[in-house]
Amino acid sequence: MKRWSLKSRIRIWTTFVLVLLIVLIATEVYTLRHFRSLVYDISRRSQELPAAARLGASIGALRMQVSQIKGTRMAEQQVKNRVERQMRRMELFDFSKQPALEAYSLFLKKLSDYRQQLDQYEELIHQRPRAAADSGSVFSSELRAIADIRALLDEIHAVTTHYRWITDDEMIDQVDLWLGEVQSLTESLPSGLHRELAGFSDRVLSQYKYIRVTLISASVASIVLTILLIHFAYIWVFRPLRTLVTGSRRVAQGDFDYRIDMATNDEFDELAGALNQMTERFEGIRDDLDDQVRQRSEEVIRSDRLASVGFLAAGVAHEINNPLASIAMSAESLPRRIRGLLDREKNAEQIRAELNVVQKYVDMIQNEAFRCKGITEKLLDFSRTGRGEKTRAELREIAESMVEMALTQSRYRHKRIEILPGGPVYAMVNPQEIKQVILNLLTNALDSISDDGLVTISAHRQRNLAILVVSDNGSGIDPATLENIFEPFFTTKDPGVGTGLGLAIANRIVLGHKGHIYASSPGKGMGASFRIELPVS
Repeated sequence: MKRWSLKSRIRIWTTFVLVLLIVLIATEVYTLRHFRSLVYDISRRSQELPAAARLGASIGALRMQVSQIKGTRMAEQQVKNRVERQMRRMELFDFSKQPALEAYSLFLKKLSDYRQQLDQYEELIHQRPRAAADSGSVFSSELRAIADIRALLDEIHAVTTHYRWITDDEMIDQVDLWLGEVQSLTESLPSGLHRELAGFSDRVLSQYKYIRVTLISASVASIVLTILLIHFAYIWVFRPLRTLVTGSRRVAQGDFDYRIDMATNDEFDELAGALNQMTERFEGIRDDLDDQVRQRSEEVIRSDRLASVGFLAAGVAHEINNPLASIAMSAESLPRRIRGLLDREKNAEQIRAELNVVQKYVDMIQNEAFRCKGITEKLLDFSRTGRGEKTRAELREIAESMVEMALTQSRYRHKRIEILPGGPVYAMVNPQEIKQVILNLLTNALDSISDDGLVTISAHRQRNLAILVVSDNGSGIDPATLENIFEPFFTTKDPGVGTGLGLAIANRIVLGHKGHIYASSPGKGMGASFRIELPVS
């Protein structure tokens, strides 16, 4: 499978974004260009139409001026015919010199105005868009008409260079004829513009359709590219990130068997592989640490058990001294009593009395020996480590054996321990470890009560739990101490008296049995209670 790196995918995203921008920019430029062309055409036509109107008005005024000249000429002719008979030597020019000059000046001015209007109109024509100028028949016809108008104006200008033309009827008629042609050509100029305007709406509609299609196409292309960009971003970035975050959270929650499977063949896949390797390494370290912690915990538990054995051995040694003293005293008296039995001087009654004493000493030796044996057996049974296997054991019997062990201690012998009645309560436990827990709770309770105090032990079953409760009416525990009571090396006893490991080890043992131990106390001086919950099976 080909490997697509994240860098390559980012390049693809960048290409998509650039294509999207180019499409949008091209669409905008195309739209603005056509819009500008449309606005320019409207602006040009708004200028050409008034110019054509002014040009028509100018030629109309020019022809009107010629008409006035002709009228004036006719009037002058009539006057001349009436006075010709009387004034044969008077020249018409001399008669009408001043009015002719005024008419001539006015004609030249109007002719100049027409030329200026024609120049302006021609300039507007040349300002049209190049495409329209190159392909439009109206443009060509207008230029030809303007060229013809200029040719006629040149002829008129050649004839009217001197004011005397206004005294010649033929010349006036010729100028009028030329002006008629100019007027006809002038009127034809806006007719082409009008025809163009007639098709202008179709052009505007066509351009509008082009622009709309272009905008719709660009919008669809932009939407498609955006959707593709979001799709690829989700597939290439967001989904792998979500997979990495989900996997990391599962590992962080303790699921070290979980492995992140990306199958993206990119940097995210490499990161997932690195996380999986880290998880495997961490799992190996955790297992190794768990083994070490388990070994150290077992060592601590064994050490605590040995300490408890030593603690009990001190009481046992004192307890065994009494039967040993009785055995020694009896054994010391027996030889003398046996020699008395061999004395022939004694009668049967005396021998019988001696036999009774010897029998008493032998019974005492036997009883005290069995007593020592029972004490040592209990101590050995408590100190036996076993294999750590769990068996179905009765909690009340275990508690009773620990009460007997505790009461062997001289300092606890005068204190009261009561086991509340109830039926048998069985649980799957390691008896030796549970004995250690109960003995620890018992000694703590006995240390906290006064000489007239009381420690109670109860056991019962609640659903699938076997519950053992050790309570006392001793000094109690304050809330601050309750929060830290199961922490290692935390103790409220005087320095050198307690190590702070007893309850921590008891908690560790109960947790190892998949159970829980809880401590509660109403307050200082109001006693305390420890509740052990163990699974039934």
